[in-house]
Amino acid sequence: MSNKTISMGIDLGTTNSSVSVNVKGNIEIIKRPGGVEFTPSVFGFDKSGNKIVGQKAYDYLYKHNSKDEIKNFKAEIKRQMGTPEKVYFERPNKKLSPEEISAEIIKSLKEEVLRKYPEINDNAAVITIPAAFSVLQSEATKRAGNLAGFKHVVLLQEPIAAAVSYGFNNSKNENWIVYDFGGGTFDVALISCKDGLLSVIGHKGDNFLGGKNIDWDIVEKVIVPKIKEKYQLKNFTRKNKDFTSFFSKLKYYAELSKIELSDYKKTTIDIEGIGKDDENKEIILSISFSRKEFEDLIEPRISRTIELTKEVMDESGIKSSLIKKIILVGGPTRIPYIKTKLENDLKINVDSSVDPLTVVSHGACVYALSQKIPSNLLKKDTKNKSEGSEIQLNYETLTSDTEESITGIIKKLDNNEQYYIQIQSDSGTFTGEKTKINNGKFFYTVSIEPNKQNKFWIFLFDSKGKPVKLSTDSFIITHGLSVSGAPIPHSINVVVSSQDFTKNIIANVCEKVFEKGEILPLKKTIDIYKTSRKLKKGEDASLDIEIVEGESEIPDRNTYLCQLGIKGKDLPHDLPAGTPVELTLENNESRELIVTAYIPLIDMTLNARSTNKDEKINIQELSNDLAVQKIRAEEISKNCNGEERKKINKKIQSVSRGIDNSSVDEDEKRKANKELKDIKILLDDIEEDKAMPQLIEEFNASEKELSELIEKYVDEKEKPEYLNHLSNIQAESKKAINDKNKTLLIRINEQLDELIRKAIWAMPGTWVQHFKELAQNGNFTNQQEAEYYIKKGIIAIEKEDIEELKRIVSELWLLIPEDDSEKTILSGITR
Repeated sequence: MSNKTISMGIDLGTTNSSVSVNVKGNIEIIKRPGGVEFTPSVFGFDKSGNKIVGQKAYDYLYKHNSKDEIKNFKAEIKRQMGTPEKVYFERPNKKLSPEEISAEIIKSLKEEVLRKYPEINDNAAVITIPAAFSVLQSEATKRAGNLAGFKHVVLLQEPIAAAVSYGFNNSKNENWIVYDFGGGTFDVALISCKDGLLSVIGHKGDNFLGGKNIDWDIVEKVIVPKIKEKYQLKNFTRKNKDFTSFFSKLKYYAELSKIELSDYKKTTIDIEGIGKDDENKEIILSISFSRKEFEDLIEPRISRTIELTKEVMDESGIKSSLIKKIILVGGPTRIPYIKTKLENDLKINVDSSVDPLTVVSHGACVYALSQKIPSNLLKKDTKNKSEGSEIQLNYETLTSDTEESITGIIKKLDNNEQYYIQIQSDSGTFTGEKTKINNGKFFYTVSIEPNKQNKFWIFLFDSKGKPVKLSTDSFIITHGLSVSGAPIPHSINVVVSSQDFTKNIIANVCEKVFEKGEILPLKKTIDIYKTSRKLKKGEDASLDIEIVEGESEIPDRNTYLCQLGIKGKDLPHDLPAGTPVELTLENNESRELIVTAYIPLIDMTLNARSTNKDEKINIQELSNDLAVQKIRAEEISKNCNGEERKKINKKIQSVSRGIDNSSVDEDEKRKANKELKDIKILLDDIEEDKAMPQLIEEFNASEKELSELIEKYVDEKEKPEYLNHLSNIQAESKKAINDKNKTLLIRINEQLDELIRKAIWAMPGTWVQHFKELAQNGNFTNQQEAEYYIKKGIIAIEKEDIEELKRIVSELWLLIPEDDSEKTILSGITR
């Protein structure tokens, strides 16, 4: 009997990858030569141009490092998944995308399986991804699996895979935390196991936090300062490309020390073979490094993971006393300090019973038991092919129940004959009764033995008890934990143009289609949108609809996913403003996003996905944006406490470092971009929190200014009107402040500003001063016309004709060019 469910589970890791396979009901982790159960996620080309994956590639890049090898090997590509960046390999003169490189790693894992088990179906696999991966990163991983030769790829979140593996033989009703600190990413998930069903209650993650960051901390804060003390090296930094091979080798030494300090109280980092300094001295150095120094160094990183873990617990509303244990996943969790700090800070027991390096691939393979291979991809079992009646079975291949219902249809039976079916377990613990078949259909209930794979035999008899051959004579059901469905890690939004009443402008805002935490698969059709402006037939323009991923209402704080364009050249006739647009978004189990737009007026459907990669990042634009946020942070910090200022400065410094290192480390650029968005969101939140006190301060200042203007400059005849306005505003302001009504207070401040402007412009001197400023500094669209009005304005001032001067100033205003830099490209749809 050929296996009809997926047999392979792959953990595609940042630093290491592993594969597990289901062999006749037993989950086996495939070992490389030497008994190692994982493969370094490194790919490249040797001097003969051959593709190299795994340990040998790792040794070329780090252990036997040189400038030549740096240009021909690539590690940690997972962090660049979903981006448009490409890696250039000098020897074959090729550029490869992150998914193409990942495909080579996956392919090598598949080959290891087929070398040992050539009969395994290699058309399908379950591949794991971090829970915090974006839609684009998830889709890129699936494409990598397809490029590796898997025609059917199912994606599974890594914390869920770990929980499935752990819970396979531990199906008690409990809550667990899966703490997944990998080589390049961090995930934490709160898992509920109840009545054999696994559910994700809450999760958080950081795609730029992992063992790699610890390695670079050792390099930059321990090794480099010691080298600089003893040797002369000008501009000895990671961003200096002259030292790229130096730093690659130093990272190797740092990683070795990290591993050794997981077992020993101290180690020596022996630096040699990296090159010479500026005085032609060979760099040879021994650095004593203790576990205590190491723990002090990594404390901020580990504290960040615990901060995220606490956020998950707080948002889920589950106290630590209700969480049974923490399950450790990922190589860095072998560091003793992590276990100790987790137990001390969270007061929850840490369970170290599973292998943190292979638990994810093992869980992926267990989960694969529940995933059927599409029938067109099943390998034909020609060796044991039966000529019997064709039978089609329907049942759950993985169940947490002790009984399972089986339904089936048997084709090409003799209509004049009565048939009976009987099912027995291979172990002999279950023998069902002979059951009548009606019109070729049957229903059967079988008993399942817990925590194992159950094989059943099917027997078909005619009315005389004579056996009848079947095309399939057996099937397998595995008893284990079922997964209720994976939650989406980030909200998916559509960008629409909307009136911002707090600022009295039209701006682009995000409206959530799928909320963070909703369970996959998801599908929704929205019919509340309409076009925001007119689009003419044949016009070289489009009404753009953007889809983004994230939690902010401001589009550029989120991750860009894709854009639809309603193009003028595709229209059969003009499209008026306000034309209804129906949007349909679908996010399947593997996080693939499908977007379509339908315009009923012209019966047009747009299949939107014109993009499947993240936006390109320009370092100069990133630096400019950071400079703007620094100014903004400086202003906001004036109203912040010490802790808030410290948090802002820490994030700004991290982005600055990322930009500095981006020239030699591509994912530093992505990390800086992500952290810059986080800074914007942080500043947005602080502004929101401080908004009411700031608004009250603005009100008090404006109230004082208006009172002084009324007293000193407003005409006596108009004073009662101004004072009446001010009195009404003061009464409204008391109500707004007492009710903490921010929107109302914004409106009141706008009214005050309007009255102040009115009072100022009521003074003749204001018009004279403004005319002079325009005449001296004005940049006009029609200089000749402007000079005409300037001459007339001078005459009006001499004659003290203020009404004429007002008219002239108004005409000059019309001649001032628009500032294109302040224009915003609005979304093509609105409500």
